[in-house]
Amino acid sequence: MKVLKFLLILFSVTLAMQSCESSSSHIIKIDLQSETTIKPDVKDFIVTLYGYSPILADVEATEIVSKKYKAKSLPHTIELEIPADPASKIRGCKEVDKANYYLSLKWDSNGDGKVGLGDINIDYEKNFPKINIEAKEVQIINVRVID
Repeated sequence: MKVLKFLLILFSVTLAMQSCESSSSHIIKIDLQSETTIKPDVKDFIVTLYGYSPILADVEATEIVSKKYKAKSLPHTIELEIPADPASKIRGCKEVDKANYYLSLKWDSNGDGKVGLGDINIDYEKNFPKINIEAKEVQIINVRVID
């Protein structure tokens, strides 16, 4: 009976650990869309994925992964590798299932040496760049030239 009880506890702990962590990285696809075709002068840009706990106030988001890309024009689809167990990297996040994620874009697309007017950025008027890190389908982020 003690052996059976021990095995049940061991099995329960194993299941709980598996549900709280992902054992391997995976790829998500993100489509950077614009209302019109945009052909940037500078093709290089950086996408950063941040994670945060929505139940904590006044805690800044944690950078999960950042990657450099090239695009000759927009719309453009990128693939972003999500590391294993990204929620464990988020400061103050105790509940893995409660983590939220969003994307940021840094692109000096006009080549003036600073990110600002005339550059490509996320169109926050259309949507907040929330990301589902488990999504199988392509996720859409709207972008525009800052004017």
